[in-house]
Amino acid sequence: VRAGSDEVWDRAERDLEAAIKETGLPYEIMPGEGAFYGPKLEFQLTDAIGRVWQCGTHQLDFVLPERLGAE
Repeated sequence: VRAGSDEVWDRAERDLEAAIKETGLPYEIMPGEGAFYGPKLEFQLTDAIGRVWQCGTHQLDFVLPERLGAE
């Protein structure tokens, strides 16, 4: 489920992918893992015994500003 228009969501996905590409870090696209209000970058770390931990996320929400009338 996508909040807002497909155009806005697609823009957020493109912007996030461009940002992560600029870092030169490896990344994986995981369809369906975004929050309902926008796509996200999720950072995961692997500890010394191989467990994967979510370290944090960076999300783009272009819907809320639109709903608040922000420019």
